[in-house]
Amino acid sequence: MDIVFIQELQIDTVIGIYDWERKIRQTISLDIEMATDIQQAAKSDNIDDTLSYKSVAKRLIEFVEKSEYELVEALAEKICSIIREEFGVPWVRLRLSKPGAVRGSRSVGVIIERAGMKARVYVGLGSNVEREATIRTAVRMLREVFGELQLSPVYDSVAVGFVGSNFLNLVAGFESERPVEDVVAEFRQIEDQLGRDRSQPKFSRRTIDLDILTYADLVLDQPGIQIPRNEILQSSYVLKPLQDIAPQELHPGLGETYQALWQRLQTDLPGLRLFPLSLD
Repeated sequence: MDIVFIQELQIDTVIGIYDWERKIRQTISLDIEMATDIQQAAKSDNIDDTLSYKSVAKRLIEFVEKSEYELVEALAEKICSIIREEFGVPWVRLRLSKPGAVRGSRSVGVIIERAGMKARVYVGLGSNVEREATIRTAVRMLREVFGELQLSPVYDSVAVGFVGSNFLNLVAGFESERPVEDVVAEFRQIEDQLGRDRSQPKFSRRTIDLDILTYADLVLDQPGIQIPRNEILQSSYVLKPLQDIAPQELHPGLGETYQALWQRLQTDLPGLRLFPLSLD
């Protein structure tokens, strides 16, 4: 996730609960962090491909100058709504300061975070240790955390990179307003609860793998989080179930549908076998 920020944007407005505050204008200060993807703008060097902090600042100045809120909490909430809804920002962190409001302090105010746009998330599940029971439990736990799931068929696949029992694999999709880091943290917590041993080599037996594949159209590569995940293009046990439930969705990095990718790459990927497993 990339961040575009605006620091110490100062605007005069009517704000406060006391009678004397309703008759004067006071200065508030805004510090804003907005999640976005700057990669296209970095490639094109074109302002049209990025989130314009100038446009955001101009819109907020126009709104705040005309507003007459009593509470900083109410004003902060409305500012976040404008940023999310009018500029398509999936996550925003706002610090609204009211300098001089309390004697002896430099400033008071609120800090809020809002993630108001749902992202479509796809996660790959895999297990070769008590695999049927583990997959069922993992799906149940995902439902408890994220709600309704869209599930692909379950596939039996051979172990890759080591000699071991076959895996069961599938892909689950859901919508979430949580930042991608929070989603991944939930996956890791479920893995830990199901006995995932992180000291084992990358290619080894697994109680459970919960690998985030995509998060909306986000492209991200940082320690611990790679989106879209490389295995989409490398592993049939990821690409096949993904194209089963999202055939017309586009790969964020390539712009091709998963159906087209499967048709193009399946001859280079080992076969799979459908495995009947009820996950209701």
